[in-house]
Amino acid sequence: MRADFAAALHATAERRLHRYSWWFVALGFFRRWIWLFVGPLLVNVFANRETVPFELLIAASLITALFICCLVYSLLFCRSYRFVVRDGTLFIRYGVLLYQGRVVPLDKVHNVTLTRSLTHRLLGVAEVTLETGGSGETAEARLRVLSLADARLFEELVLRETPPEAADDNLLPLDNRALLRYGLLNDFGVLVGGSFALLAMLPDANSPDWMTALMQWLFKRLLPDDWYHSGASWLLVLVLALLLGKLTMLAGAFFRYSHFYLGERDGLLTQRRGLFARVESHMPLARIQVWRVQQSPLYRLCGLYAIAIDTVVVPGKQGERGIRELLPLADAATLSRLLARWAGCDPLAVPLNPIHPQAARRLFRRYALWLAFWITVALCFARLFAAQMWLMTLPLLWLASLPSLHLAATRRCRHAAWAFNNGFLHRRDGWLWRTHCFAAADKVQALQLTESPFDRRYGMANVTADTMGTGLSMPLALPWLAKEDAMRLLHELTGAAKARG
Repeated sequence: MRADFAAALHATAERRLHRYSWWFVALGFFRRWIWLFVGPLLVNVFANRETVPFELLIAASLITALFICCLVYSLLFCRSYRFVVRDGTLFIRYGVLLYQGRVVPLDKVHNVTLTRSLTHRLLGVAEVTLETGGSGETAEARLRVLSLADARLFEELVLRETPPEAADDNLLPLDNRALLRYGLLNDFGVLVGGSFALLAMLPDANSPDWMTALMQWLFKRLLPDDWYHSGASWLLVLVLALLLGKLTMLAGAFFRYSHFYLGERDGLLTQRRGLFARVESHMPLARIQVWRVQQSPLYRLCGLYAIAIDTVVVPGKQGERGIRELLPLADAATLSRLLARWAGCDPLAVPLNPIHPQAARRLFRRYALWLAFWITVALCFARLFAAQMWLMTLPLLWLASLPSLHLAATRRCRHAAWAFNNGFLHRRDGWLWRTHCFAAADKVQALQLTESPFDRRYGMANVTADTMGTGLSMPLALPWLAKEDAMRLLHELTGAAKARG
């Protein structure tokens, strides 16, 4: 069957990408650099409507030169790009000055992603991304671009079957109401709004920073001039900035998750999403290493959950690396039903064991010491710049924050828990933002038990279970366990690993 697919793909001999590929490669390089010039260009346009300043001509010339360079490079790059499929292996060679080659065994590919922006859809092409467990910051193969028919054939060649079509078996239909809730409940909108407010409140209205100048210009247009310069305008600016942040997240929710489809057939997960740019990803369930059930404060208030997954690929710099956020918005019943179907485990119904009783005291001391360190750094800067007011204010601020730090440490340790039963290792952590991570015992690749001098003093130990593609987040790191519980857990995990071997 693979030979038939390769013949249908015309990849039994070396072939090039689609004839429009140079355009998308040029746009990819151009988008990486255009933000350095388009910001000052917009600020100059807004601030100087009557005349065209000399800086505007320079910026326009730089943008034109940048686009020409990207265009020439993309033409040379696409002319040198070749790929071929032989004996179940994809061979790629490319390069302008330095030639490079890649060999990707198709049996090792665990995720296939088809990306189609609005331009892709208008031209009838698609971008194909292949990922295995050996990638770092980039995918093993990124074909920009193939015709849509060739992309589908390539998808079938890798998956060794026809991908499931979107039908009525959508396991998580997200209508407009659900997308509206997702955008309103997303915490990132508060951060975006706070950034808008900070830029708008900066005192220097003639700042060379184009983003600051643009925000101040926008808020001056939205608010009356006497309000913007009055002392009571800061509250209005803050409220308006938070509303703009939420509107930004609402727009992002509809752009990212419109036409959402989530299906599973024969152990193969399929996710489709996107309003203008359509992203379609396929991944076997067996490749999932860790399940992360997440709840923000607003999600907890509404009884909702989100599920993210860790696969065998270490997250890199690129934003689209297959399926990361599996369920962006789901209630408890949907969460339990889908996890019981896919993972054979309901993490919300598993009885968990508490951590060491003295863990809250240890965590409170850590919080207090870290805050004291940063306040000491701030005091050094205040002394350097002769800010006498802050020399007394910062130590008082540290003392005033101690009750809040004690409350945060107590609540977090009260919620933190762990369990190992039915072949799954569970870890629950967090207070305001809660996370429940769990993984099957056969996914654990390495175990580590650590004891610091302070741990030995309190009779504690820390257990860390590594899976493939863990990265730096360490979702299965269990700190501040009782020494007896840590040794027993380590023994049980080791026994499960030996049984698996």
